[in-house]
Amino acid sequence: MKYGKTLDWGDEVATIVFLNESEQSVTIVNGTNVQIISWTSIEDIASELINKEVFYVTGAEMVPGLSVIELLSQVTGIDINTKDIVAKSSLKYLHSTGSNKLVCRGKKGDLIFDGPTDIKLISDLPADIFSTNENLQKCVDLGKILIINGSTRKQIISHYGKQKIKTKNAKDASINSILINSSIDDFFEKQDEDTSDAISIDVSGKASFKHNDQEVYSNLKKLGINTDSE
Repeated sequence: MKYGKTLDWGDEVATIVFLNESEQSVTIVNGTNVQIISWTSIEDIASELINKEVFYVTGAEMVPGLSVIELLSQVTGIDINTKDIVAKSSLKYLHSTGSNKLVCRGKKGDLIFDGPTDIKLISDLPADIFSTNENLQKCVDLGKILIINGSTRKQIISHYGKQKIKTKNAKDASINSILINSSIDDFFEKQDEDTSDAISIDVSGKASFKHNDQEVYSNLKKLGINTDSE
């Protein structure tokens, strides 16, 4: 069955460098990208490492991952059920990288992703989903949909959860900036104070205007208001 590549997800990826003296090579690990370069190819190595802060490993030993887990369990005194961990780590999910809804139309129905946090467990989908939904496979090939593990799924949900909180806080701050931080009576009293210096014009027809106030006189005449004193 053709799935495509499984990619890790995250905002930042650490670069790890290990010099292997016995093989005279440099191993550079950058996210999911692993390069083993002969240490005589200094220019190639420089192009990968220059202007970067890296974790430089001075010694390494190849051991089963389970050995590390068991060691940590002994050191911390925390018991762990490795069978459950193995079962969970084998779970794979589909994650849409776009921010909008994505519809993958297939022969046996559509597969819809309502944004990046609508993550689907592959084992919950029909076993032939990739063969009957060519658009899904195309999206995987194009990187619009990633196949991720449980750990990456948690990172994604946590990331977008924090983004949602930031958006809400910004919205609340915007609303607070336009709210009246006083009573209604205080607000209207303040409006009265702000207009206390305004110039009042008597348009009742009782006021007398000098004819040399041409602009005001002309405008009031157009409104049919008699500006001549009685």
